[in-house]
Amino acid sequence: MRTLAVSHYGGATEIPRSLYGHGLLLPVVDGLDEIPEFARRLAVRAINDALGEGQPVVLTCRSTEYRELIQEGGPPLRRAPLIEIVPLWIEDVLAYLRAVTWPDPGLLEPLYEYLDERSTARWQRRCPRL
Repeated sequence: MRTLAVSHYGGATEIPRSLYGHGLLLPVVDGLDEIPEFARRLAVRAINDALGEGQPVVLTCRSTEYRELIQEGGPPLRRAPLIEIVPLWIEDVLAYLRAVTWPDPGLLEPLYEYLDERSTARWQRRCPRL
């Protein structure tokens, strides 16, 4: 709250606290896998303790590290589904982009050409994190 208050509300923590209390702020905790392994359990416990009933949170962590944490007896994040992001096939990205009505579709032509070149049979690979 303090960081948000300082960067956006002149240091007034009442505003972000009020937004959070009314369910208008979604906390994002990035990089659980980047802290030392021994501290991950403590971090998840602290997040669970800090969250009010029904308060959502987004926690980012590599899947393997999160699974290991749980398998080794660490506390799971309360009421949290595990969502794993996978690479997208170039053809799927192109199909989606072409199905959307864009204000100026011509602006995307260079992107379409770039992706089209990489979607041929000789490139049988996935897009890195599109």
